[in-house]
Amino acid sequence: MKYGGSDILNMGAVTIFDVNTQCWTLNLLTAILLFNPNRPHLTHTDTVSLHQKSYIHLLYRYFELKYRSESEARRRFLWLMKLMPDINQLGHTVWNNGVGYFTVISN
Repeated sequence: MKYGGSDILNMGAVTIFDVNTQCWTLNLLTAILLFNPNRPHLTHTDTVSLHQKSYIHLLYRYFELKYRSESEARRRFLWLMKLMPDINQLGHTVWNNGVGYFTVISN
């Protein structure tokens, strides 16, 4: 969990979400970020990977229900999944350089 904290903080920096209307999307993205099997010092990476895949599937199903169009759900889902490596990299940068670094570049 400690390695995922900076990723979760970075989700607040992503201005694509209206928390009032997109809370399920934000919650599922948070779970996907937290259940990252590539985190250091994990002992049960298979279990973490399974949970992450479950949350990814739930996000896709949520989009299918919300947009009632498979093509629109797929488009939005893929767009968000393309952001995940960037959010993850930002989390690593913040973790390696400290929160002060993030504060400086965000001003």
